[in-house]
Amino acid sequence: MRLVNHTTGSTIAERVTVANTTWRRMLGLLFRDNVKPDEGVWFPNCSTIHLFGMRVPLDVIFLDQDARVVRTHPHVERHRIVGCRGARSTIELGTGALSQHDVLIGDRLVLEDDAP
Repeated sequence: MRLVNHTTGSTIAERVTVANTTWRRMLGLLFRDNVKPDEGVWFPNCSTIHLFGMRVPLDVIFLDQDARVVRTHPHVERHRIVGCRGARSTIELGTGALSQHDVLIGDRLVLEDDAP
């Protein structure tokens, strides 16, 4: 799926999956040697993530119940924990995604199906 900033209309990432099963939540981007800025995982019902066991740093976005950005963390190093009180979803993206796109507090993000 494609991650789109609904507020600006710009595409942030082309390949985002939803961690909607226990297995996907546990696996996330673990064991990846490379995560490109246009790749990521959306974790519903999640306000804290850890990068223990990760091989690469990530950009992280926290969203409220309306999928509006409440906090961003660019370039979170491996073996770290980041969280946001009040967040309802978390998005992990390859490092560089936040520096390539304007993602501001209050922007509404959506996932769009790439199928025609």
